[in-house]
Amino acid sequence: MKLFALLLSVAMLAGCSTYNQVLEPVNGQIFLAGDKECARYRPISSGVIQCFNSEGRPAGNRRALTSQELQYYQMRQMQQQQQAQYQSMMLQQQIAQNQMASQQYTANVYQSISNNMPSYQLGSWAYQKPQVRCISASIYTNCRAY
Repeated sequence: MKLFALLLSVAMLAGCSTYNQVLEPVNGQIFLAGDKECARYRPISSGVIQCFNSEGRPAGNRRALTSQELQYYQMRQMQQQQQAQYQSMMLQQQIAQNQMASQQYTANVYQSISNNMPSYQLGSWAYQKPQVRCISASIYTNCRAY
């Protein structure tokens, strides 16, 4: 379990060190920079920047975006955001369905155990059915009779 937690932490930290392409305004022009091949840059002229990779080596030049390229980039970003929202919504629905199924299973187990526990009568003493208590943790349910 500790190994799993360690691997998960490393994977999450590795995700933090990725480079994301973003719009960078330079001298009144808009450029795509910030990715691995253009981690750093410097302006060469009004419409061109020189890019340096994540290791600091020259990685070529990039020209400023045209208005059509900028619109395409913004449209693509909106589509990716909508897709992420849809996936998040689907995940939340799946979690809710799993919780409902777990609660239904717990209720069925409780009912089954309660119905199968006899009442005892000994002399003048009447014993009630034992109490059944269930604990649910995500998909696992544990029930005990007391």
